[in-house]
Amino acid sequence: MQPGNIVAASGRLQEAALQLQLAWSTTRDLWNDSASHRFEEEHLRPMFEAINVALPALSQLAQAMQQAAVQCREPGEHAGL
Repeated sequence: MQPGNIVAASGRLQEAALQLQLAWSTTRDLWNDSASHRFEEEHLRPMFEAINVALPALSQLAQAMQQAAVQCREPGEHAGL
C-alpha cells in the first residue's frame, strides 16, 4: 500500500466520522431516551474513541512508509512514489 493511499483512507475515515457525528446530533434531537443513551455509550462513543486513536496512528504509518520508501530507493532512482 502506498503512503498516499493511507492518507486518503484516513481522510475518508475522518470525514465519515464527522458526518456520523452530525447525523447523530440530529438524531439525538428526536431520540433522547435511555435507549439512545445506551446506544451512544455502547456503540458510538467506543467507535469515536477508536477513530481518534487510529487517525494519528495512520498518519505516523504513512510517514514511516514514505521514509522507508525513500531509504529503500536505489541510488539515482526517481522519487515517483
